[in-house]
Amino acid sequence: MRWCAVAIVFAFSMGARAGTPDFAAALAAERRDDADGALAAATKALATPGLSPRDAAMLHGIRAFALLVRGEDALGDMRAAPEQKAFFAHGYASRGNRLLAAQSWDEAAASYSKALGFDPKRKSAFVGRGIAELANTDADAALADFDRALALGATSDIYRHRGEAREQALDFEGAAADYSAALRLDPLADAWGLRGRVEAVLGRTGMARGDLEHAIAIRPRSTIDYVWLHIVHLRQKIDDRAWLAGAAMRLDLGEWPGPAFAYYAGQIPADDMTQIALKSASTAKWHQRCDGWFYLGEEAAARGDEAHARELFRKTVSSCNALDYEWDAAKLELKRLGP
Repeated sequence: MRWCAVAIVFAFSMGARAGTPDFAAALAAERRDDADGALAAATKALATPGLSPRDAAMLHGIRAFALLVRGEDALGDMRAAPEQKAFFAHGYASRGNRLLAAQSWDEAAASYSKALGFDPKRKSAFVGRGIAELANTDADAALADFDRALALGATSDIYRHRGEAREQALDFEGAAADYSAALRLDPLADAWGLRGRVEAVLGRTGMARGDLEHAIAIRPRSTIDYVWLHIVHLRQKIDDRAWLAGAAMRLDLGEWPGPAFAYYAGQIPADDMTQIALKSASTAKWHQRCDGWFYLGEEAAARGDEAHARELFRKTVSSCNALDYEWDAAKLELKRLGP
């Protein structure tokens, strides 16, 4: 990541000391988000005799970045160079990224907020905070942050994230529009599959089928797109047993949603599929524990067994929450099926 403020300060401060290997190494490490390398190089560079005040301030800023990323006390360095706000914002934003990866949603959102306090136009911090809020099932806050990010410059990824937030808010039409916007910016984005899923839930099976087939053409080993294409086949009364058998030979059915596809292909029974969803480490990590019931519900609904489908969709939404991959779709299916 680069920031104009950092580049300007660096260009202005280039002198005999700024050109030393340690100074250059510190800045290079900060640029590539290497907190440990930045801390070591900046600490060493600060010991250079005759260092100018401007160079020293920049090195304190780099140290502050590194300490913030590591979750350590950076107050001393921040006080030594209060003008180095770009580095502080970078540190808090990178810390937020680490917390997001660790699924520490509240802490990640707080770290992104601190980054925005130093740089109110940091688009990546709005996006990161929106993702954390969405994971924390606060769709309204996530939508607001994705809107702010889009106002700073639209990208395919931001539209895709906002589409996911709209799904969680049960605005599937809005989600489809956002996925379409994402695809206009990047025709190779994974939004084909996401839009296909939305179109399927909305009952537009022809559009869904086209999107999902396109998604598979782009990502031929994306098992989730095959799962949803089979659901569309079920709704369109297409006998796809040969297609299921052929696809099962090409896909990795070990990781979720592979077992769901294996069930559809007749390789494992329904109980085994749902137990894998409930108990496997991967479904727990990615919040897909209730997906097994959802996929059985889709199968029941397509075959006209609305009572059983309703029971399975209710089980999906009552046993899990909006973090589960198919929770929002199950909510919409229940609305469609009625009481």
